[in-house]
This record gives sequence, structure tokens and C-alpha cells, in this order.
Amino acid sequence: MKTISLFTLLFSVAIATAQTLTFSFQNAENVTEGNDTFFQADVFIETDVSFMIQNANIIIKYNTDAFGEDANSLGNFEMIVPDTSVLSGGFYAGFLVQDNEAFRVATSFQQAFSFGSIERFQGTSANIAAGSPIFLFSIKFKYIDTSQSPNVAFANPDNPAFLNQVNTACGPTTQPTGFIPEVPDCINEPGVELQNPETFDSTGTENVLAPDEDTLSTEDFLSLKDELVIFNDANTLTVKTASIDSLATYSIFDLSGRNVASGLGVEEISIAALPSGLYIIVLDFSGESVAKKFVK
Repeated sequence: MKTISLFTLLFSVAIATAQTLTFSFQNAENVTEGNDTFFQADVFIETDVSFMIQNANIIIKYNTDAFGEDANSLGNFEMIVPDTSVLSGGFYAGFLVQDNEAFRVATSFQQAFSFGSIERFQGTSANIAAGSPIFLFSIKFKYIDTSQSPNVAFANPDNPAFLNQVNTACGPTTQPTGFIPEVPDCINEPGVELQNPETFDSTGTENVLAPDEDTLSTEDFLSLKDELVIFNDANTLTVKTASIDSLATYSIFDLSGRNVASGLGVEEISIAALPSGLYIIVLDFSGESVAKKFVK
């Protein structure tokens, strides 16, 4: 069995403190670049108490049918730190990616300079400010099979050993007098281990389907067959066909298979009462049925 890629900490941390930390995915989507298709998403952190971050270890699981087993070793996974990330600018290093079981990848980072140096050059004593999500890094998986759903989610909640992996920055806390940043002294001025444990919210990736699956999303027209087009806005599915009379019935199902709406064939089908989420609509045209997914 492969082991989790944890930081090699040659120091002790101060007494652990509790605060609310939430990791989440945002901006998840499938993208095509040349002949290749990728799943990508941004990883954010949110806190109720501002602090300067030292490190974190975030484990991500995925569908091996979509990206292959040991996706990082295959070259099918990237951890990206763009200029818009709080970790950019050279203040953080040790960006490490390692396969953790065939269906998981471990990502981590470590402060490169002291608390005082980051404070001086970033202009803040708390680069993880309370009250709003802070962008850490992006992830990018390359599909080997675009008919498969990505099923990307945080794996940290699956194992207690994957939790409590965040520390505040090491000192020195004094700012350097010159223009050269100082290295952190995590032996004499260690950071604080943050424990609660963290919350991991994977809902930001749940509505991303396999690239080959047709979906109906807001303001998106899809041709279901030559004479049929469906338009979806926030409250209404509008069915356009050569003859609306040919649409006998419709049924809408959630992903558990529960029938949440049904009726006789009409041009406009109200979905205002449905909660946000992914659904399947089955349209019956006098014995011929067409099933499609849509997102509300």
C-alpha cells in the first residue's frame, strides 16, 4: 500500500489551536486543448480566524476510468500555482504531488521564507484572511476516456490521518532589514497546528459530467434529434419540435431515480420548484423516448 505524502517536519509545532477551516473547489469544468480534454478546478481555503499559512496537505480522489490509475505518474495530473494564488511570488515552495493509492493524489506546499519576510513583501500579517475563500492552487486532470465522469473530490475526510494538516507560519516574526528574505526558523519559532478538524466541501465538482455526455445548462440549445430542440433557463424547459402535439408525456428524475415531475406534453415545462442540481428528463414522442440530462 502506498503511503500519504506528508511533510518531513524537522521541528515541533506549538500547541494546536482550533478554528474553522474549509477547503472547497470552485470553477470546475472540462476544457479541450488541441486533441486533449482536461478536467480542471481551483482549490480554495476559508477561515473564521485570519492567519499566515505555513503548509497544507490536500488529498484528492478521482475516477481511474477517466484519468487512469496513478494519474500523476502517468503525467495526467498537474498542480498549478498561477500569479493570482496567495502561494505565488516565491514565498512558498515544496509544491509536491505524489500518487496516494491508485485513485488518489496528494498535493502539498511549504513556506519558503520566514513569517516576517512574507509579511514584509506580501504586505500582510495574515495572508489567509477571515471571511471569504482564498485561492490556493488549481488542479488539472487529463482524460484517457472522455466517456467517463471525473468524480473528483477531496479524500481527506476518508481517513483521520489525512486531517489536521495545516499549520501557521514559522518565524522569525521580525521583518528583515534588507531586501533579501529570511529562511524560516521552524525549530526555535515553530508555527501552530490548526485543529478542528477541517471541513472539505466537494460540491463544486459534482455537476461536472463526462465530456461526452450531453447536458442542458442555462441558455444552452441542444438538438436531441433533427426536429427537437430544448432550451433551459432557471425556471423553465422549453421544448421546440416540428409538432408539439407529438410530445405525449414527460418525466423528470433526480440522480437517485426518483420521479420529481411529470405531465402531459406541453411546450413549456416548469422546473421552478426543483432544487438546484442535476436531473434527467425523459420525453415520450408517441412511443419513441428521448432521455437527456440537464442542470438547474
